[in-house]
Amino acid sequence: MKKADQKAADKLASVDEVMIAIGEARDAAEEAFNNFAKTAQRTKDGFIADTCGGAYVYACKPSYAFRVAMLSAGAIEKGSGGKWQIGRFQSVGNEQSVTAAEVACKAALRVLVARFPDETLYMNSYVS
Repeated sequence: MKKADQKAADKLASVDEVMIAIGEARDAAEEAFNNFAKTAQRTKDGFIADTCGGAYVYACKPSYAFRVAMLSAGAIEKGSGGKWQIGRFQSVGNEQSVTAAEVACKAALRVLVARFPDETLYMNSYVS
């Protein structure tokens, strides 16, 4: 196999790996959110009673191969200061609860860290 063909095959394998990992991370986020939502205190309108906010999973200065695979899979967006936002795990439950978003993102983060141990991945939350 030519070197260029091997690079193309490696890239495809990396994109496939990213797609699988993102799917697993999304499943973990949904499960964590659902478990949290079962016992969460609710407002009279049925929303989770919590401070409004959200959370995101980030990659800090990701490797070129990881970044290209994530971009090819449509799973990463460039942020500022060398950080890249991965997925949209905070939106699995369609709530404005900062705690629910953190629970979902932490679950997704555990999956991604296990899959990509050489990358610097973390979760950050905000209150709005």
